[in-house]
Amino acid sequence: MYQQVKLDEAADHFRKSIQIQPDQLASYYYLGLVLQKQGNDQEAIKLFRQSISNHPQHAASYEGLGVSLMKNGQIEEAQRTLQKAVELNPKSIRANYQLGLLLGRAGQKEEARKQLTLAQQLRDEDRSRLQLHLLNPD
Repeated sequence: MYQQVKLDEAADHFRKSIQIQPDQLASYYYLGLVLQKQGNDQEAIKLFRQSISNHPQHAASYEGLGVSLMKNGQIEEAQRTLQKAVELNPKSIRANYQLGLLLGRAGQKEEARKQLTLAQQLRDEDRSRLQLHLLNPD
């Protein structure tokens, strides 16, 4: 349902899943993404924080939290959170890109440029790997 962009239905199922198994990772994370897409960043922040509390090494939850914090105007915390996401997963295109955007908004133009360049390089590498895989799937 999430991939089919049936967000309300997906949110209901993720909430039920959390009730059944409160210490899991996926439902908190994906419910946070659904709430983010619906523009409910306050609730998304709570879900990503819970995901991080349960699974402190989950880089994607830090990415999601950082994005919602940035949208919510909590720039300093968003920067720390996105830096943690990059620390946990240096090859994350999204975390590097979002950190670059945030640095730009914070007036750190040179650092922003470096971060955005890195995100572009990671995207290009990812695209090249995919092309090679399509050419030679073995």
